[in-house]
Amino acid sequence: MTRIIFICFILFPIAINGKLRSCPSTDVFIWNTVQRAPLVVYGKSIGKVIYVDNDAELLFNVTFRVECILKGQDIKNRIEITDAGIKSDRIACQYLDPGNAYVVFLEKCGLNMNAYCPIDVQERLADDTTLELLEKTCRLKRNPPLDSLSNNCPSVSMPEFCHYNNISTKRKVVDYINTNDKPLFNNGTQIFHGSNKIIIKEGKLIDLIGDNPRNCARLLTVNSLWVINLAVSVLMCLLKIN
Repeated sequence: MTRIIFICFILFPIAINGKLRSCPSTDVFIWNTVQRAPLVVYGKSIGKVIYVDNDAELLFNVTFRVECILKGQDIKNRIEITDAGIKSDRIACQYLDPGNAYVVFLEKCGLNMNAYCPIDVQERLADDTTLELLEKTCRLKRNPPLDSLSNNCPSVSMPEFCHYNNISTKRKVVDYINTNDKPLFNNGTQIFHGSNKIIIKEGKLIDLIGDNPRNCARLLTVNSLWVINLAVSVLMCLLKIN
């Protein structure tokens, strides 16, 4: 019995530690994220300074070079993104590793005119999947930042997916997702169902996944299950010995 208590004493902190700095998925589509964010920009992280690093939070400031404004007011080509990372009162996390290009979802914060904070959603790495989603997301613009000498904007809101400017993104989902049945709901988080299958006319199923291309939530779930399985196995062995 003493050995069982000792093993549980060791495993319990391991299981708890997996929950401290976690990044659960926000499970929202990119078009819903665009609607929520006052400012959406495309660009590159060029510097990252960590200022909080403890068991519960990991926060940093990022120097971000803006190459294109996809939504919101015109801003300078270099901004500061503050309070990014893992924050106790937020669901999503940010990474913004220097050298990588991202689409980030921001809002104004603080007194500094050039400082912005991420909304509670993860940035998207500007890979082929994200660039394809931008083409299918309506009501985006392609404005270069202030004082910029060139336009490095990606293709967005392509005419074949966005026939009219006033078309809603929810309506556009129906344009390229087709099912054999009516939607389960008819609201902002529209979900479709058919005869045990979803028919997609073009693109990949991964295009419909939410905003966390590098989300670690699944890894944390696997770790928790592994710890539970280990604890049960050890207890079974000890009971057999006794």
